[in-house]
Amino acid sequence: MRSYVKKPADPAGYEIPEELRNHSVSAEEVMELIRTMAAGLGETEEIAVYEENACIRCADVNGKPVLLFPDLMLPGAELPEDVKNVRKGERLTIILNGAEKTVTAEGIFVKREAPVDDALGRKAGYDTDTLEGLTALVKEEEEARLYEGHVKELAGALFAYLAEASELVIDEEELRAWATEAGAQVFNEELAMGIDLRFTEDGDMLTEEEAIANLAEEYKSQFPGMVVTESICKADGYEPDADMIREQLAMQGVEEADASLMESMLMNDRMGYVFDKLTAYAGEVLK
Repeated sequence: MRSYVKKPADPAGYEIPEELRNHSVSAEEVMELIRTMAAGLGETEEIAVYEENACIRCADVNGKPVLLFPDLMLPGAELPEDVKNVRKGERLTIILNGAEKTVTAEGIFVKREAPVDDALGRKAGYDTDTLEGLTALVKEEEEARLYEGHVKELAGALFAYLAEASELVIDEEELRAWATEAGAQVFNEELAMGIDLRFTEDGDMLTEEEAIANLAEEYKSQFPGMVVTESICKADGYEPDADMIREQLAMQGVEEADASLMESMLMNDRMGYVFDKLTAYAGEVLK
């Protein structure tokens, strides 16, 4: 690569947003998670009179089941105004996807929330027999989830910062060639999946060269990140295992990968290495 990093930026120079440093969960938030858990673990009960969020289980003339949720109407469905007053065994006429159907109400069902008590933890699969223990475990679990998400978000932000704040020497010819190759690769991959990028949102038709040129312009903004990735890998002495990548491609049915595909796979591997390194750094600074 002729482009290179003249003066690398220091990750420590990135100002970490305060919201990424906070992984704590309030007691109210924990209880809301527990209530949501209880709602999902409740049992379904058959009732005589319709109530909010109930389901009316019906059957059409051929015995095919039809589920009606009057409080959560689906597009294309029309129900009688008095559907909530229907009783078991009664018949009613509905419209589903433009077709009129006569159905028989076989029952009315509602899902009850599980009690928020000492038994909820075991019911939810947690190793605790008390509500206090469940609260502690849910709090720990949610804070760990938030921490992991913040670490990944910070790693991505650090990569963008390094690409923007490092002093780079960009070879314009290399930039254009790389962006054009990336655009051509995306164009061909999309075309293989039946997506023709020559058609614009306005309905205009581009030539293949014009479509690739448009993609190339989009990919130019990613080039500094590629340069930084190469620089970090070179400084660390990291080089992807090309033989292993060829084996992976062979397992996918690609017997002989062309040079552009191999280079793309190698770059993906290098980027994976850099992101792993930034993720480890982010994990330390956010502890």
